[in-house]
Amino acid sequence: MKPLKSLTIVANWLMRISIVVFIVVHYYNDLKQIDVKHLSLNILAIILFSLFGLLLFIGGFRSKAGLTVISGLIISIISLFFIYQNYNGVWLDLNMAVYIFPFSVGMYFLANGNK
Repeated sequence: MKPLKSLTIVANWLMRISIVVFIVVHYYNDLKQIDVKHLSLNILAIILFSLFGLLLFIGGFRSKAGLTVISGLIISIISLFFIYQNYNGVWLDLNMAVYIFPFSVGMYFLANGNK
């Protein structure tokens, strides 16, 4: 069976939308309760993750791929930070494995841009 190359654009947009949905579902309560005077590294990572997830989505509307590539890089790096932070000696732990999804999406857009 041959791949359906006509669905590539739809798949790219679904990945962009899924990152935004992941951020909203996973971090909405944390982002509502941000205390600017007491920022921790974890909260700063959540803010950056949310910002660059939104920029990844916005980068899809631009003709140049620079914003998408940079956003993919930052999302991948922050996902690795969360994977490291949630690693407790077990690779198949749900708290750690949930960050493999945004890491892989970030790496995809880092490698492919707006293709």
